[in-house]
Amino acid sequence: MIVIATPMIVMAAFLSRFWLDARNTDLNDEIKQKTAIISSYRQIEKGFRDAQTNLSLLSGLTSAPTQNSLVSGVSESLPIDVSLTTFSVESGSTQIAGLSQSEQSVAQLIVNLGAQQSLPSPSLTQLTSDKNGNGLIFLIKSEEKK
Repeated sequence: MIVIATPMIVMAAFLSRFWLDARNTDLNDEIKQKTAIISSYRQIEKGFRDAQTNLSLLSGLTSAPTQNSLVSGVSESLPIDVSLTTFSVESGSTQIAGLSQSEQSVAQLIVNLGAQQSLPSPSLTQLTSDKNGNGLIFLIKSEEKK
């Protein structure tokens, strides 16, 4: 019984190897075909991702106020006896430094800037006397709400 069963098991293993080799070859061919299909979509995917990046950048630019409108809004808000020394805009933060003849002019500037839609919640962070006695040096900051 063992003499007959052993060669039959060996023959079954030998014949199943051909079937397993054929199945392995078919699967490898299928993988190559699907890889080729995926590779053919690489340029389309790259173009789509570039378009998405450009759209997100554009939507970010259109949602934020433009610097031209911000500068014109600040210049319209200036009282007559206030002059600006620096004006900087960095990712969500605006700083305005200048020289004023009176505290009332600085207060009026802050009120005027608060009325502007493009400059949210301006606050006075520094107010000092000029060394020459010519007026007041001020620093106003405005942070974009997150």
